[in-house]
Amino acid sequence: MTAEHIVARLMSYRVRTGQETAFQEDVATVLQREGVDFEREYDLGPGRGRIDFYVPALRLGLELKVKGTVAIVAEQLQRYATSREIDALVLVTARTRLNHIPQRLGGKPVHLASIASGLL
Repeated sequence: MTAEHIVARLMSYRVRTGQETAFQEDVATVLQREGVDFEREYDLGPGRGRIDFYVPALRLGLELKVKGTVAIVAEQLQRYATSREIDALVLVTARTRLNHIPQRLGGKPVHLASIASGLL
């Protein structure tokens, strides 16, 4: 499994994106259905914060966003990218304005999972 595979699978589902709690629950369900082992609210250490999902086998972080500007989200992802535990990031969002996030931050790839809103 790769980051690209996870992005493709996430994009094949309709999930609730209006509220972060439901969004996180639905993404967790998708990851479980797809057989992805992950940790939720993974602490990347001092000054970096907690990323929504961490896939240890791929050293991949997934951050879900229902709001925020490109600049604010990019700054947050940049902090995550400084972690030695992260090799790549995935931004999961239904907000089209966030489709313009940089493809690399901190020298690490950033993948975009632009997902449909709706029911799982």
